[in-house]
Amino acid sequence: MLVHGESYPRESLNMISKTLTEKIGDLDAILTVDEAATFFSVCPITIYRMIYQKELDAYKDGDGAWCIARSEIRRYCTKKTNL
Repeated sequence: MLVHGESYPRESLNMISKTLTEKIGDLDAILTVDEAATFFSVCPITIYRMIYQKELDAYKDGDGAWCIARSEIRRYCTKKTNL
């Protein structure tokens, strides 16, 4: 358990990074809001909020459904984890 002000050893961060990279690599090239919500373990409303707040880049397909590229998921995760 970490005490306030301590950080994880670098080896642990590398393990987390590899695991995250592998998980992202398993994703489809384009994700729906529901798929992104499942990946992040949040409800779809949170993903919509992230899109509207410009935290997550997405576009609408011809049917009006939001689409999120796997590369955008990778960018977001890298930005948030500083790995």
